[in-house]
Amino acid sequence: MHGLLHRISEHLDHLANMTHEVEHTIAEELAQDAKAQSANSLARLQNLDFLRQYAEDLALLTLHLSQLEQFDRISGAQAVNLSQRVRLERTRALLFPGAQPVALSCPSPDTGEVDLF
Repeated sequence: MHGLLHRISEHLDHLANMTHEVEHTIAEELAQDAKAQSANSLARLQNLDFLRQYAEDLALLTLHLSQLEQFDRISGAQAVNLSQRVRLERTRALLFPGAQPVALSCPSPDTGEVDLF
């Protein structure tokens, strides 16, 4: 199972990198065309940024889980340690029982870092 989690982590990291490339391509296009810089376009770009950050977080999380000897039950200290390694509150919430379901359609409440293009 550890090998599987490691492969999933690598795959998610690759998806995050691909998303980052698309994100920068779109940002460059928007920078060249001032008319395209509508609020809707910027909101979509922010959603793309959120998607990349979430994929990065999940890649890190699965990588660290793959390195644990027993990951089906992690201790509270391990959960806190893992939660400090990710950016988004939504990812942190996955580590704790009883956390609110993760809604991916509205990233605005997260306190993840903002990447400027």
